[in-house]
Amino acid sequence: MTQEAEAPHHHVAPQHAAVPKKSGAGSRIGRALLGIVGVLCLVLGVIVLGGLVLAPNQTASVLGDMKVGAQSAVQDASGRAPEVQLGETGPVSLLDVCDGLFYGMASYEDVNQIIPVYAAHNNCGGDVVLAWDVGDRIQIEGDGRSGLFEVVDVRITPKTWATTSDLIGLGGEFALQSCYYGINEMRFLGLEPVTDPSAPPATAPATGAPIEVPEHAPPPDYEPEPTNPGLGG
Repeated sequence: MTQEAEAPHHHVAPQHAAVPKKSGAGSRIGRALLGIVGVLCLVLGVIVLGGLVLAPNQTASVLGDMKVGAQSAVQDASGRAPEVQLGETGPVSLLDVCDGLFYGMASYEDVNQIIPVYAAHNNCGGDVVLAWDVGDRIQIEGDGRSGLFEVVDVRITPKTWATTSDLIGLGGEFALQSCYYGINEMRFLGLEPVTDPSAPPATAPATGAPIEVPEHAPPPDYEPEPTNPGLGG
């Protein structure tokens, strides 16, 4: 019996879709851009580190202003009134809890008949007050207060050697306070409840104009200590 010869097998290579080659110019531009961004980041880092060493106060002031500006822009974009939570009233040491609350300062109470003051360190959420001015409205909650309040007065005082006398006449039902970054100044905002949300906000401080208290000289009997006395915050 004869057998039919089998047809020879031919190996056929699989067909692959052609992969377009990347443009050499495009990849070079991409690498160049990444390199530029990397260099800029490095330069910015060097500037910041150098500033912290050579001019820490000025650097802190610039970076603080940038942070406050960014926070303000985000808040404005939200279209809602910013919110502030008030904590209990107690000693200045409450500020070091650093949990985002503004704490009532017991040391301010019943002194020169000034309004109650709630304070927070700038790097603990207190820096929000640095961007607010007369006419701005804030939602307040906590320590027996609740509702929409409006900034009606502003007072700027030195951070060192300031006294409660510098707050006499500050308008409002109570005040929020924090320190500026990198400079020897604090900002106090006097607030009053908003009785008619549809009414236009105030355009001028209750006292007629923002008051900026000049720096104080230390008392004659001052002896340097690790921490200077003052309003703090």
